[in-house]
Amino acid sequence: MEEYTLTVKAIAANMNITIGELAERAGIDSNHLYEVSAGRAKMTATDILKLAEAAGLPAKNIRPE
Repeated sequence: MEEYTLTVKAIAANMNITIGELAERAGIDSNHLYEVSAGRAKMTATDILKLAEAAGLPAKNIRPE
């Protein structure tokens, strides 16, 4: 089985929500998540875990860029 990783933009798109809504659901500052999605900031391990929980994905499938 092939492994896959998803970007912040892809996660939001798959959930049919905006990056801002994803940030709110995950409890992450929306400005930070927009910066991550634009490649101007990095995600922390905590960010990845929060996104994984909000999206119902394993953390290993979230691309930390």
